[in-house]
Amino acid sequence: MAILAAFLGPLALIGVFVYGLNEFRDSETRTADENAGLVFNGRVNDHGAVAAMDAAMEFLDPQVVLVGPSYANTDVRREIIARHLKIPVDDVAMLSVPNSVGAHWYAVLKYRVFEAGYRPKLILVISGMQSMLLNTPLSESSWTNLEAQLDDPEDPVVQRRLAVPSHVGVRHLREQRAKVRSRWFDFLRNVGPWTLLNSGNNPSARMRKEEVRTRLDRVFHASKVDMSLYSGAGSPVVTGAVDEERDLAMLSDPSASFMPAITTLAAENGARVVWVRPPMSPDVSEAMSDIVREGMQAAAVDVITPLGGHLLDMRRVPMNVEMFANEDHMNTEGSRRFSEALGLALARMDAMYPPAVSGTPPLRSSPPDGGFDGDLPEAEAAVDQNDLWVAPGTAVTVQFPAWSPERGVFSAAIAVEHLSGDSLGQPVWTVNGIRGPLRSIEPGNGWKIWRGEGVLPVPDGPFDVVIRNPKDGPFIRLTGLGLGRRAGRNIVVGDVEKLEGSRVRLLSRFEREGDALVDRSVAPIYTSAPGRVPSARRPVVDIRSSRVARFDTQVWGFLSDEFLMGESAFGSRCSPLRITEDGVRLPLPNEPCVDVQRLGKGRTCHTPEALFFTAADGTDPAGNGRVYELELDEGRRCDGAAWLYPDDDLNLTFPPNELAVLARGATHLTLGARYLMKRKTQVRVVLKVDGEVRLDRTVEGQSFWQDDQVWALKPPIAPGTKDVTLQITNLDRTFYLIEEVALSEGRFNRPSRYAQ
Repeated sequence: MAILAAFLGPLALIGVFVYGLNEFRDSETRTADENAGLVFNGRVNDHGAVAAMDAAMEFLDPQVVLVGPSYANTDVRREIIARHLKIPVDDVAMLSVPNSVGAHWYAVLKYRVFEAGYRPKLILVISGMQSMLLNTPLSESSWTNLEAQLDDPEDPVVQRRLAVPSHVGVRHLREQRAKVRSRWFDFLRNVGPWTLLNSGNNPSARMRKEEVRTRLDRVFHASKVDMSLYSGAGSPVVTGAVDEERDLAMLSDPSASFMPAITTLAAENGARVVWVRPPMSPDVSEAMSDIVREGMQAAAVDVITPLGGHLLDMRRVPMNVEMFANEDHMNTEGSRRFSEALGLALARMDAMYPPAVSGTPPLRSSPPDGGFDGDLPEAEAAVDQNDLWVAPGTAVTVQFPAWSPERGVFSAAIAVEHLSGDSLGQPVWTVNGIRGPLRSIEPGNGWKIWRGEGVLPVPDGPFDVVIRNPKDGPFIRLTGLGLGRRAGRNIVVGDVEKLEGSRVRLLSRFEREGDALVDRSVAPIYTSAPGRVPSARRPVVDIRSSRVARFDTQVWGFLSDEFLMGESAFGSRCSPLRITEDGVRLPLPNEPCVDVQRLGKGRTCHTPEALFFTAADGTDPAGNGRVYELELDEGRRCDGAAWLYPDDDLNLTFPPNELAVLARGATHLTLGARYLMKRKTQVRVVLKVDGEVRLDRTVEGQSFWQDDQVWALKPPIAPGTKDVTLQITNLDRTFYLIEEVALSEGRFNRPSRYAQ
């Protein structure tokens, strides 16, 4: 009995400990359990998440559906995505389930969307890669959320992937252990102030728990901890190394995850799936970051791409810690910036149209029939005798096999050119007998270029593309022929540049360099320093019980960070107003106001009503005896765009090496700007070529509200030109944010107001 007791006693104690650990619920877990099956898009619905989703889908009947865990709801703004895709905001539906993984998204899409009769064109899955590859819910509330979405509890696709591995229970115990440990450490940290310190609001009473937590969180904020002190310490508590390998072992192989199942489900119902991996806070700990085994993301791409899916790794979008509410949920500023970048990426990849299936062989054509093989006139022969030429009164036919669905949306684009001469006839092109559009430009070097593109009815069986040249036409040269939308275009003749025309852009140019997006915009030159701000030296308003002061700037509300986050690329803080301290500029402008109050040390923030600031040395600006003044930022930059201040002259020079890409010259100048005021104003635009004024226009500032301003250049800029400059002069006391300057061969229309 003694031996048995010695064995069973510790075993019982361990059992009690494991049971207690398993049943422990902190406040967050209790809330999740209570709201399981009720939370939809971050809100508790008394009638349940399923009923709320069904009602939302019935009301919207959307073209785009977004699914994902809670941060899909916090990180993505529907109105921004809709603007980039050029659809109404009500054509975008958000179906977010907290702590969801692949099983939830599959159930939502199958039962709430497709089996309910809805046919969206695009599905966006916003999630970390770990959740994309995790098949099994890890908490009771997450299981409840899944059960609520499954109209068929025995759904074979779900059941086949929900084989619960034995280590799920171990993972749960480890998470519970971490919660208990955190609660215990918090208690030890807080018990002293609870029992020893009096409340700041009521000196006769002990400090309340909430007050202790707020103050200690401020003292021990991550910004005040030098984490480099812990590097190399090897502590599993700090590094998280104890659990990482076990946690990664829980992730499914991409081929066995829900990624191919969801992509296939969408494709079978005529939708395209884009999987989006969003950025996380730069302050996220390694243990909490979205880590997967090396090669897993590439393997996932290989699995979903042949099925018509696409993965966007957006972790390189430049963001800072002030754009996050916590490690993985963005705040308003962060969601605006991320949504702008995501919307632009979706527009560029033609996301509203089905793509060509990866691995589909290029569309093969028979050799063109009818091309001119005689002696060209002397001028044409000087170009290239071997190109595909069409003589007057003849036609060239290119034959193709049938256009299969895996090639995506059927579209056609063509580019032909000829010497202008005195000929009157115009070329005509047809696809399976249907005439395509054509638009001409004359680059000014003796040649005329015709381009056309359009989505056409899908041919039934083999089809022909015919280029006809009338009897009174010149010798024409076929320089570009492509079939299919941009997401899956088959270029038969020429290249993208031939089909769309060349262009040289100076502003809002970003290139990927390693893991970052680098601004490659051309820096403008200004002829004078910024003008003086009216009432630059104004009363410093003291904020009691704080070392923060303010300047009242209601008349400058349209330049505030909050206003400009909705106007600038990526939703940046771009207020050009700065504050000097005894003539020296405060070092940290355009900060969130919460950090100005919390961290100080020369930080400033600009709200629509006031500009708040702190002294560089942490003293109170209202009483330190220093002189504070307003001034305008001399650099005038804003995420690739450039400020044009009142009475400013902005000068840009087109780099000669970039002008060289305009092989046929430049026919159009594009200027895009944000005009931030409401009254009538004027801007003068002067383009000089080799020192000669080629274009001189005065533009109403309000015209930039509608769209970019595009001017045809007559005569066009000839190929080989190396000296081209642009001067933009503000004729009034107003502000503009210049975000696009481009020369192009043919008219250049940006795909988005925020094109980068």
